[in-house]
Amino acid sequence: MTKKHLFFSLLFCLFMLCGAAAESFGETPVSGIIISDTTWTCENSPYIVTESILVSDGVTLTVEPCVTVRFNAGTALTVNGTLIAMGTNSNKITFTSAQTAPAPGDWGYIFFSDPSKDATFDQDGNYTGGSILEYAIIEYAGGEDVSNNGAVRLNSAYPFINNCIVRNNYASGIRGWNLFSSKLKIANSEINNNTASQANGGGGINILGIADILNSTIDNNTVNIQSPCSGCGGGGIYADGNVNLFNNVITTNTAVSGGGIYAKSTKTGYGVSISNNSIIRNTAGNSPAVNYVAGDNKYISNNTITNNMATGAAPTYTVYMGSFPLLNYNNIFANSAMYELWNNNMQGLKDLNAKNNWWGVFLQSEIEGRIYHFIDNPAKAIADYIPWDTAIRTDAPLSPPSGLAVTAGTGQIVLTWTANPEPD
Repeated sequence: MTKKHLFFSLLFCLFMLCGAAAESFGETPVSGIIISDTTWTCENSPYIVTESILVSDGVTLTVEPCVTVRFNAGTALTVNGTLIAMGTNSNKITFTSAQTAPAPGDWGYIFFSDPSKDATFDQDGNYTGGSILEYAIIEYAGGEDVSNNGAVRLNSAYPFINNCIVRNNYASGIRGWNLFSSKLKIANSEINNNTASQANGGGGINILGIADILNSTIDNNTVNIQSPCSGCGGGGIYADGNVNLFNNVITTNTAVSGGGIYAKSTKTGYGVSISNNSIIRNTAGNSPAVNYVAGDNKYISNNTITNNMATGAAPTYTVYMGSFPLLNYNNIFANSAMYELWNNNMQGLKDLNAKNNWWGVFLQSEIEGRIYHFIDNPAKAIADYIPWDTAIRTDAPLSPPSGLAVTAGTGQIVLTWTANPEPD
């Protein structure tokens, strides 16, 4: 072999070794029990979960911004200690499938167990420590046959979930239970395209306990249970306990009942408050917007409830009331149902306070035709809707325009729509 040939042979071998080294350092396999504080860095990303991960009690796993964690089929992440996954708006953390063509249900879940370190906050509500998912994407999970299935599962655990995207999972996006010893906080997040198929529903979020769900968008989630069953609802949110739903957009979700929200309370003295939300374009056989059996004297106020569709057999209704919240200061109009409100409370208990709402019409006779209560069936309680508003309320979220149509022309596209009824 000439020196020239020897040189190029050595150069080729060196190139192949460097390529193999680059490939081997391009991803980091992880598995098993983490027994000491560990950091997953951007430099070593992506991390491939080859077998399930357990973060031990008293141990912290820190995931840096820009890290991607890819889960093989049949794997999950359980947190008995602390998980700090704090991305940024421009460098999110991603928990996703390891498959080349990912699909919902490819991997298991992220599970915060009872011993895990709860999030802590200062007196102004600012995060100060404990487990957190922030600017994180959780997708294509839900593939394990477990009870209380969800992409993010919480058993008596209270991480802070903030600015997250939970999407495309074959289970509830977030599912928490036994949450009665503290308060869970979910804020500024997008929960979309998740499908729940277990009893009690909650395609986007399913909560049993105490929680605040704030400033989030819950859209295009589904409860895939077709046969009637008690509580199989909440395409967007299923809430049981002391849950505060504030300033969310809850839209295009689907369930048998409670397409947007299914609210109940199995504990005496607990209830669900629903305020300042846009509850729009949800679908269900009945009660496509809200199905409420969640205690008395809680507020359902300053919401805009419109363009929801009931697809079941008549009689259909948009909002179902099986208890006595304070239903005030809402815009409830232009939904596809026979009635806007169905008061199923029994006569002789007390009246349902449904005052100061805008029903989309002006005359009492027209409003009466939109409410099912004592006047229609003397076995039902009165829905006291007097006084009513004679114009759309502007202290509730703006309603969307409707009837969007796209027409192709010569060298142009023409968009037309029906304007929302609020004044400019």
